Amino acid sequence: MIRTTLAFALASSAFVFAARPAAAQEPTTAAPVAMPSVTTAAPEKTFSVNVDPFGIWQGYYGGNVEWLHGGNGIVLEGHYWKAGDDKFSTNGAGSYVGYRWHWRGQENSGFLGLMVGGGYGTGVATTTNSSGQMMSYDMTVSTFEVTADIGKRWQMDNGMNITLRVGGGYASRSASTTVDDPDAQQAAKDVQDALAFLPIALDGELSLGYTF
Repeated sequence: MIRTTLAFALASSAFVFAARPAAAQEPTTAAPVAMPSVTTAAPEKTFSVNVDPFGIWQGYYGGNVEWLHGGNGIVLEGHYWKAGDDKFSTNGAGSYVGYRWHWRGQENSGFLGLMVGGGYGTGVATTTNSSGQMMSYDMTVSTFEVTADIGKRWQMDNGMNITLRVGGGYASRSASTTVDDPDAQQAAKDVQDALAFLPIALDGELSLGYTF
């Protein structure tokens, strides 16, 4: 009887424990996942506006604008000049269009370039006429140039840059006058001969600029 009662009690306890629901577990919160930081590079500057203050020493004032796309740059340049001596003085303006290949594909790079353009100006030639008198005659002067160049641009983080280029090529220069006097025509011819003596164009730049 005791065994039967004990066996019944053990069986009842086992039934109670089996029927008791499992304790609810606390939900587990996943740790936040750190997202990697992404650094966006600043867009490449493509426009550069430059002035050539050192050209004042050579009698001209000018500058240029360049738009760079990849390694290819399009250049627009203009200048005003004033020069002369005891026999001839002139002043005028010129404009050029050019191409540059930046071999590093950016503003801070060396480059090879080609420039084409010309200018137009007026001048006064002073000469001795056939009567032995000193006479001055008004003239016009025109130029056409094709030059190739090599250069380097040093681009700074603040947008400022320094550009240096040297080059040379072909030049055609002419002088003429509207005065029909033979002495005036001879003076124009003398100026023409002097301008055409060396059909060489020298190209150079040492400019300060800002890129944006």
